[in-house]
Amino acid sequence: MLTKRSRQIWQGVVRYVNAEQVDLDDLHKTVSMCMPWAAQLSVLSFGDFVLNNPKVFAKQAVEYQAAVRELLGALCGEPRRLPAEAKDFLMDHCAHVRTIFDEAPFDPDDEVQSEESSRVWKSSGEPKKRPLSIHTRSKNYQDIADPICDFILDELDRIREENQQVPIFLCQNPQCKQLIMPARVGRGRFCPDRCKSAYHRGETSQQVLNDYQWLYRHYVLVHAAKPKGRGEIGLLRKKLARNKANFERIKSEHRYVAKIQKLIGKLEPYTR
Repeated sequence: MLTKRSRQIWQGVVRYVNAEQVDLDDLHKTVSMCMPWAAQLSVLSFGDFVLNNPKVFAKQAVEYQAAVRELLGALCGEPRRLPAEAKDFLMDHCAHVRTIFDEAPFDPDDEVQSEESSRVWKSSGEPKKRPLSIHTRSKNYQDIADPICDFILDELDRIREENQQVPIFLCQNPQCKQLIMPARVGRGRFCPDRCKSAYHRGETSQQVLNDYQWLYRHYVLVHAAKPKGRGEIGLLRKKLARNKANFERIKSEHRYVAKIQKLIGKLEPYTR
């Protein structure tokens, strides 16, 4: 089942990928929650050189935001069949995770961690007799995407075993690029009320209309209803080569607008 800790992590990761400017304190808390309790308190390399190094942490927060967002967007589609890029990102970062052994903290008053603490420590503070004494299995990482991917992979296993669904989704308003973590799984498909209203009114931004028309003017050169002569194909290739940056911008900015992506699919063969 989706635990309180897992819900808080999903919410934190969604806030991270949606943010125009990353809240580093919030992200630090989210990444820490992805890690075993002992790893959170460890002073080994990941904590020293990444998690508690403001410059490195801020740099990696920006560096991995887009890739984590793409991974979450893919999970909202069909998590059992991830696109190659999302699958590779998940596998590469999970491969960075190393099993290590840390000293288990003693804190019987911590509601969240009391169970882990009681496996190693007596209530008096004396260690229990264990083969590894006060050491417990923990993990170490190379970058901030590693614990996030490790958490997501564990969640995908849980979701499959419980026959559940990923607890996040993309707002159904095609003009909105936000990911959503609802209060209850399976409830709601829009972020703020204005997105739901805009969706039902069929609102389309002027930018979407302009970019669609730009694509369509290129597409009519080789429209299926007219013969495709070498001249038209050559002209289309030249136009798309000349305006490659604009084509890529439209492809990226409107990746959730179906009618634009349909035209992108028809034109992309002429960009190669």
